[in-house]
Amino acid sequence: MKISDENKTLALLDEIAAINKKSFSGIELPSEKEFAFQFHRNDVFVRKFDIAQGIGFGPIVTYTIVEERLGCPFIWQIATDPQWRGHGYAADALGEIALYYDGRYPCIELAVHVDNFKAQVLYLKNGYRVAKFLRDYYRPEGSGLLFRRIL
Repeated sequence: MKISDENKTLALLDEIAAINKKSFSGIELPSEKEFAFQFHRNDVFVRKFDIAQGIGFGPIVTYTIVEERLGCPFIWQIATDPQWRGHGYAADALGEIALYYDGRYPCIELAVHVDNFKAQVLYLKNGYRVAKFLRDYYRPEGSGLLFRRIL
């Protein structure tokens, strides 16, 4: 579900910031100031836990922050709370984002560590393909891959 600007509350920021802190480390973990800036500036999508198949009534389990850029929107960050990984929430989020931007942009892009194979498999299964090798993108922690999904 895309969050409207008027629904970008401090409580929502705190809820997804907690997932961010559990999901990232090193160069990939933004400062609280940078995270808040990206949250307020860009499109934010959330997936909630499905309580008894009542979709969207539980806590947020996955969030995605998408920066609209010229050419292709860029997934600045996607994360699933570690306790909910492996249940398809990130794949659902990627599908929702593709539907949202389809017809408005020709593609969607994101970057991933070259050694984050689990994420790469997720992106490949959801229509993304490697578009470019990003040498030292995560400096000093290493290089990355630019993935692109054609819409």
